[in-house]
Amino acid sequence: MTGEFDPPLADGSVSGESSLRLLLSHNRNRELLADWLAPSYQISTGDGPDFDGTDLCLVDDEGFLTARESIQDWKEAEHPRFAPVVLITEQPLSEDLEPEAWADIDGLYVVDEVVSMPTEKSVLGRRLENLLERRFLSDRLARQYERSEQRFASLFHAMPDAAVVLDEDATMDYVNDAFCATVGLEREAILGESLESLSTFDAATIGQLQDAAARAMAGETVDDLSIVFGTEDDDVRHAELSVRDTTVADKRGAVLVFHDVTERVEREYELEESERRFRSLFQSSKDALLLADDDGRYVQANEAATNLFGLDRDELRGRSVEEFTPAGYDFEAVWETFLDQGSMQGEFELVRPDGEHRITEFVATTNVRPGEHLSSLRDVTERREMQRELAQSEQRFREIANHVREVIWMVTPDASELLYMSPSVEDLIGQTPDEIRDDPASAFAERMPEDDRTQFEEWLSTTLADIAAGGENGPYHTEFRLSSPDGTRWIELDAYPVCDEAGAVERVVGMLDDITETNERERELERQNEQLEEFANIVSHDLRNPIQIIQSRAEMLRERDRESVDSESISAIRNAAGRMDELIEDLLSLSRQGEALDDIQVFDLSSVVEDAWNLVETGEATLQTDIHATVEADSNRLQQLFENLFRNAIEHAGPAVTVSVGTRLQGFYVADDGPGIPEEHRESAFESGFSTNEGGTGYGLHIVADIVEAHGWSIEVTESDAGGTRFDITGVEFV
Repeated sequence: MTGEFDPPLADGSVSGESSLRLLLSHNRNRELLADWLAPSYQISTGDGPDFDGTDLCLVDDEGFLTARESIQDWKEAEHPRFAPVVLITEQPLSEDLEPEAWADIDGLYVVDEVVSMPTEKSVLGRRLENLLERRFLSDRLARQYERSEQRFASLFHAMPDAAVVLDEDATMDYVNDAFCATVGLEREAILGESLESLSTFDAATIGQLQDAAARAMAGETVDDLSIVFGTEDDDVRHAELSVRDTTVADKRGAVLVFHDVTERVEREYELEESERRFRSLFQSSKDALLLADDDGRYVQANEAATNLFGLDRDELRGRSVEEFTPAGYDFEAVWETFLDQGSMQGEFELVRPDGEHRITEFVATTNVRPGEHLSSLRDVTERREMQRELAQSEQRFREIANHVREVIWMVTPDASELLYMSPSVEDLIGQTPDEIRDDPASAFAERMPEDDRTQFEEWLSTTLADIAAGGENGPYHTEFRLSSPDGTRWIELDAYPVCDEAGAVERVVGMLDDITETNERERELERQNEQLEEFANIVSHDLRNPIQIIQSRAEMLRERDRESVDSESISAIRNAAGRMDELIEDLLSLSRQGEALDDIQVFDLSSVVEDAWNLVETGEATLQTDIHATVEADSNRLQQLFENLFRNAIEHAGPAVTVSVGTRLQGFYVADDGPGIPEEHRESAFESGFSTNEGGTGYGLHIVADIVEAHGWSIEVTESDAGGTRFDITGVEFV
């Protein structure tokens, strides 16, 4: 031990008045401590069981083992006053002296402090003074205890929170008025009963309460235990339970105080729900959402924001808004204004880290959370560019609309207001757009014949009703006659609803076209088609009959006298008649190619190929197929396509040609191993009358091209793998 011993005085009531008992078996330590402590304390070194007047006991290892029961009795007698015991030891704690082995007296350890020797006077003095201060404090508390007991009843019954005192048998000894109101019973019906008698608490909650009371009476502090219970009005209440052990009228128990936190729980739930909705909206929003602190540094960003800025969240977090502003932007002034006003909106030019400038519309609000400010940015760069282009397009539209023959018009969805009509309307009705602006529909209707007017008004009523319902049946079309300065004209009217981003019809646009000449051309075309049909019938009937007579008479001549008849001349006659028959057949095919497809069906493509091959005089030719597909087409026309391609291969490649048919991506092909079509002739291969074969009609491939076009397909001629000709038909949708 070293140093001067000068114990601090807490309030002037400790040193000089305190009595210390030294139970030290080690003589040297006892003498030394007695010398040290005598100037400041009353020292007693007796080893008897009498501790009267002792304020603090110092004991060493052997002394503790010898006087343990006396020390324990002294502490029990002094309780609830604090009776401090200090263990002085020069050795590590033994198993007999480990803290967990020290007897527990009402929650207090027998040994309160351990001092390892050697030690300094000042250190020892501070420890002793701390213990003595606790003792005199406990003494004052003990004197206050009785007064506290008296105040307990008044405070217990006056407290606003529900409270109940349970004894060691979990019987309710005391209840205050708030507890009676909570359970809906009078005090007389509660006192002396167990918690199980109350319908307010379910079995699980009663178990919680009893367990908390037992823990408190065992010396444990129980705070903020959350429970849920129902009232007599079927109202669900939340409470935080505080439980302390207590002694009332010398009877030990536990006081349970129910702090009603229902409103707080509901507010917390609402806050949590609001926070959840905020986070859900924050993360799922298609707009860029960012939170910034008071200094204008980003603390959080959603995925849309990272995409807009070209940075991930970690890269964006902590960076200042100012870093993304263009040169010359007074960020500090704008930010101060924003914080002062509480909100701001407008347009912001964002400069991305890669140098790209984006135009954004923003809305910003301060303190969506304390010290966190929300900004919502929507990239409108493309929209601004589109608006610029739209303005240019609008200008071009007006320039074009003012100079085209057709009348271009635009009205509100209910046709009550004319938004635009091109000046060419004056050529139709003799009035300018301004003169018919108030009622354009009537301006046209009054110039129609009565039948056309009735039909037009019905069409207009139905169209406007459909547009008002969403315009799902558009576009709309009608035709009518109109009296114009040039006489009666046929007018074609087309209307198209134009919707906004939300899908609502915002205007109706359309065209008025004078189709009088078109109708006349259609009627002329009908007459020509009738003439063509008549021609086809003549070719089919009147020309084929003489050819059949020529062929049959030539055969009769050859059969009548084989020796005297010139067989070579007969063959020439037969070949010429056969060629005339082929020409007639091709002309008939050409005359009917303009007819609509009228046999559309789904079928196996390979079956059509086989049928076509069987109808062609193939001789020694060979067919190789690799087709496993079904198509939707006119089977008769498609069969004619294959027949013509097969004949073309045999005529140009010879009777021993090998023809291959197969499928390809979105189509099929027909190829042969013949001499092929020279590259310089391939573009002309499908022209009417073109043929590289002296005996060909020149119509076969032209008919093939017409059939392909009628189906909406495409055809191309190339060189086959064998060096011959290959026809690729594409645009075919297999089913």
